[in-house]
Amino acid sequence: MQVAISYFGRPSEFLLMTSEMMAIPEQPHTLAQVLAQLRKRGENWAYELDEQHVICAVNKKLAKFSDTLTEGDEISLFSNKSIFDL
Repeated sequence: MQVAISYFGRPSEFLLMTSEMMAIPEQPHTLAQVLAQLRKRGENWAYELDEQHVICAVNKKLAKFSDTLTEGDEISLFSNKSIFDL
């Protein structure tokens, strides 16, 4: 199954991404598992998508990391850090 991921603010600037489609397993898959997969892409990804400062929405509603995703969900990723923070 696939989900859409959109990056806003600091994650967009530092990861050089605005959006992508991501395939995830058919079994119950949580938002935390998707973030863990994205963090495997490298050091910048691990830092920017750390659960300490990433804010997530699923289908335009704030989400918890334990929320289960379904086919076609739209994930939005924001940061509680400014783009000027290093």
